[in-house]
Formats: sequence, structure tokens, C-alpha cells
Amino acid sequence: MDYQNFPSQIAQEAPGPRSDFRLYDFPVDVYGPAIAELKAEVYLLKKRPEGRMLPIQFLEGSDRLILTQHLIVSIYSSEEGVWIVDSPELNLYGEGRSEMQAMRDFKIVLEETYFGLKQDKEFLGPELKQKWDIFRKIIQEK
Repeated sequence: MDYQNFPSQIAQEAPGPRSDFRLYDFPVDVYGPAIAELKAEVYLLKKRPEGRMLPIQFLEGSDRLILTQHLIVSIYSSEEGVWIVDSPELNLYGEGRSEMQAMRDFKIVLEETYFGLKQDKEFLGPELKQKWDIFRKIIQEK
């Protein structure tokens, strides 16, 4: 076989017209990894335990902040027995061995995030600026 004329020689050796020529005898699945990743995400979402939605109306234990509006969170238990309090709106969560510990942890995270954003509010990107705007609507300092 003459390798300088490799493509034309294969085309001459391949049966049928040139349009029938295929480099591979099997289909190449370029979407396989993406589909597998999506299937894994769907599986994890289906396995996620059903939680319940709760309004948080007070920040007990906080001597620095007051909620001016209630904040809706979801609370659920993982398969490992860890309780999780989650606020998708703020992209914050707390966890603990009981519902009460998870709620306390969430409120600590909420307070720390508030003061962290306040300290850096001049340098926030669009996503964090949006979060800071939500905080300013629902939280007031004592």
C-alpha cells in the first residue's frame, strides 16, 4: 500500500461509491458520557429524601441579626442519618445529627455569610451581589 496516496487508495479498495466509505465499522457515541452524567444526576435526585418546607421566622441565638421576613427552607435527612436544612434561594445549608442541630448550623452559616458579604460588598460579583440584595431585604442588624 502506498501511504502517500492513502485516502485515495482506500477509496479505490472500498466497495461501492465513495459516500459508502466509513472510517469505523461501528458507530461512535459522542454523547455517551454526557448522557451517563445526566442519568447519574437523575438517579441522585430520585434518591434524595423527601423533605418538608419550613418557614424560619426568628434567628434564635443571634445577638446581631433579626429576620424582617420569614425565610423558607427545606429540611430532610440523608441516608447516613445527617439532617440538612437547605435554602436554595440563598444557596446555603446547615447540617447536624438532629433537626435542631441542623437548624442551628444553618442559622450560624446564614449569619456568617451575611457579615462576610457585608464586609466585601464593594467587590462582589453579580451572583453574590444578588445574594447580598436578598439578605438586605430579609435581615436587619440589631
